[in-house]
Amino acid sequence: MKKSNSLIGLDLTKWEDPAKFDTQLKVFTDHLLSYFTSDKLLALFAGKDHDFARMAALPLLNEFVEKFDKSIKSLKASRLYKDEEKVEKFGQLIKLYFQVLEKWSTIIAQGSIQYNMFWPLDTYLTELQKRASNRPADANQLLPTPGFNVAAATLGSAAEFSSLSMPKTLEDIFTTIHQSLIVITSALQSNVDISKLNIPSLLKQIDTLITTPWDAWGYNTFHLSLMGLTLSKGQLHFFYNLPLQFHSAQFELIYNKRSSSVKLSFKFFGIGRSRWNNIALTSFLSSIANDIALSQVQVTDTGVEFTLHITKSFDEKELTSLLHDTVSIANWALVDDKFIQRAYAKNPEKVLASLQTITKDIQEKMIGRLVIIDPERCLHTATKNKQIPITVRLLFLSSFAENGQKLNIVLPDIVSYLTNNSSSIRANTLRVLNSIALNGHALDPILSTAIPLLKDGDSLVRTEAVKILNTIASKGHELDTILSTAIPLLKDGDSSVKNQALKILNTIALNWHALDTILSIATSLLKEGDSSLKNQALKILNERLNTIALNWHALDTILSTAITLLKDGDSSLKNQALKILNTIASKRHTLDTFLSTAITLLKDGDSSVKNQALETLKTIASKRYDLDTILSAAIPLLKDGDSLMRTEAIKILNTIASRGHELDIILSAAIPLIKDGDSLVRTEAVKILNTIASKGHELDIILSAAIPLLKDDSVFVKENAVTILNIIASQGNIATYICAQYHIRPLPFMTIVGGMSYILYKTYSTISEPIKFTWFLFNWLRSKKEIFSTT
Repeated sequence: MKKSNSLIGLDLTKWEDPAKFDTQLKVFTDHLLSYFTSDKLLALFAGKDHDFARMAALPLLNEFVEKFDKSIKSLKASRLYKDEEKVEKFGQLIKLYFQVLEKWSTIIAQGSIQYNMFWPLDTYLTELQKRASNRPADANQLLPTPGFNVAAATLGSAAEFSSLSMPKTLEDIFTTIHQSLIVITSALQSNVDISKLNIPSLLKQIDTLITTPWDAWGYNTFHLSLMGLTLSKGQLHFFYNLPLQFHSAQFELIYNKRSSSVKLSFKFFGIGRSRWNNIALTSFLSSIANDIALSQVQVTDTGVEFTLHITKSFDEKELTSLLHDTVSIANWALVDDKFIQRAYAKNPEKVLASLQTITKDIQEKMIGRLVIIDPERCLHTATKNKQIPITVRLLFLSSFAENGQKLNIVLPDIVSYLTNNSSSIRANTLRVLNSIALNGHALDPILSTAIPLLKDGDSLVRTEAVKILNTIASKGHELDTILSTAIPLLKDGDSSVKNQALKILNTIALNWHALDTILSIATSLLKEGDSSLKNQALKILNERLNTIALNWHALDTILSTAITLLKDGDSSLKNQALKILNTIASKRHTLDTFLSTAITLLKDGDSSVKNQALETLKTIASKRYDLDTILSAAIPLLKDGDSLMRTEAIKILNTIASRGHELDIILSAAIPLIKDGDSLVRTEAVKILNTIASKGHELDIILSAAIPLLKDDSVFVKENAVTILNIIASQGNIATYICAQYHIRPLPFMTIVGGMSYILYKTYSTISEPIKFTWFLFNWLRSKKEIFSTT
């Protein structure tokens, strides 16, 4: 009772004031946190005794969780803290919140909460604690990660704790801990025999139905486990869990006493959008076929959720069928076509009429199947049933037309929607026509239909019409007509229309058509005074010039155009120009011009420009052109403060080394970089050693540099070090060194193979490829076999 009064009396407003935070934290820690994590309190839940005391303490635990939650939210909502200070204090409270989770997780009865086989409780808590520690003082830490699925990350979800479900910010961690504590308090109430509770018989009936084990396809036995129950605000919640290989499922049975309504919520977690789309499709079909009310299905990359509204007249067989079907699909990601046919056949008209209630991606998946199962009824729905929304009818028409089915019937119906007053309908109709054109059907009528809509008053409609022209151009069809139509669109008032028109020029250039005309247009656009046109259109146009260059056409004209761009103040335009130079350089065209230009741009203030200049130098080096000049330009960049610059400079040195040029200079420049603080720089430096070793040059120096790298933190550095040893072993130059290093006398051949494998593998046991490591030992021993006794 005293602690309950302390919780009630806790003044949450004090968390909002930075000057009162430390005092409030001490009060909270000394009087509440210490008690709710004490062995004395938690001992009540450790055994089977103290039933009465346990039942009395459970509401107090829930009250503490709620009060802690509100404390953190009060701090977060305060406007009196600076961002860095708020993140720091927020982090302090999160660490304390984690202590509660860590302590309370010790009192959960074994088996009452399910865990993923690869993420047992200890692993889960260790990872969560690591993520809660040493967070950057960034205001973004107070925001949730877009798409974060807290239900999948919560303790007991049994989902794989993958990158998609991993909490990334302090806010994510806060929510995860809070929901996990609720799972624990629910689990502490799970030792309840529902059949003995005074609850409606409908709840008992559903509980029995869903917790009865069943076999699926003869491979697996599934069994839902009751995780816990809660009672709040007139609602009784039962929570169930079901592990599914790398995925998991949770079910929630909800009874509302006031309305006497019963709902059963399904939640599936894991990675695999197609899997969740299949479940959504199955739940939709099954609920209609079995006359079970279904709420809006929510599908994300990390799971799917939906809720059934169950009445007293529900059919046990049909609910069981829906449960088993969705779980089977969650486990194997497959939808049986026979199931779709069976469910659809029960009530086809209702299925078709209900398509408008589900999301578009599920609609498309469903309609694609139905058109195959029942083409005549679907065709009637698409062309005659005006009660079906236009968007759904268009999906049916599109599904027929994309495969060229009944094109003469459906195409006029599709085209008729282009006169609709709704611009979104017109744009959607053009998308359908584009999908038909992509499959090479009806190109002439679609082109003649799309051209008038280039003058539509809505820019979205015009954009979709231009996309159709691009699609038809990609088929090499009516290129002159499309080119003459596209050129005026370069002056359209909408940037997306202009960009799509530029893409048409590129598509036509790829067809080796009208290259001179396109080049002339590109050059004239460079002289436009409209800055928005230069900054938006030219970024795309430069890539189109690049395409022309790839076709060996007008290289000198393109070169002068690109050099003009190098003087532009916009670094992104300079970047595009350098890409063009790189393309032309790859054709061995005027390399001296490019070399001097690229070296000059290494001093540019923009790192992306410098990076692209290095790429050009690497291209020229690959042509064996003036390697000394390139080498002298690249070496100073090995000390650049930007690790990306150092990495690209090392790649140039590697290109030169691969030509067998100035190996001593390159080796002495690379060896200091194998200790660089950036793992990517170290990896590229080791690759240089690899290249030089393959030339049989300075093997002793390279070997002594490579062996310590077997203990590097980066797996890529270690693997490249192993490759170096393998190269040296294949040349028969490592046996003497290894024997001297480990004081091994000549022994029978196979004894040395085993002994050396063991010694080196144990010494460098962190290496990721022990088989590869052993294989290189075998290679060098075999190559030097004559120095050992063979008796």
